[in-house]
Amino acid sequence: MGFCSAAVAGAAGQTNPAPQITPPLRPACACSRGGGGEGFLEIYREVTAHFPVRGNLVPDAHLAALLRQHGVRRLYTVDRDFRKFNFLEVADPFA
Repeated sequence: MGFCSAAVAGAAGQTNPAPQITPPLRPACACSRGGGGEGFLEIYREVTAHFPVRGNLVPDAHLAALLRQHGVRRLYTVDRDFRKFNFLEVADPFA
């Protein structure tokens, strides 16, 4: 489990060379775990189970898993890699 803490920024116009970290540490925020929240990892594994995910396909797989988690079935993009995700209907926005 990761941990995060909120940074306290200085007032407008003030320079603060090192932001202070507010204690205590708490379990990592969803934003530091890559977004997605509850059940995301299981969905990601399901979405990527049929082919190797590496290189440029990693962020595409992450986005595809988020789309699936939120019930999005159609994606308008010119990126052909999204056609690998069988639950997505990929449409060219310029066609």
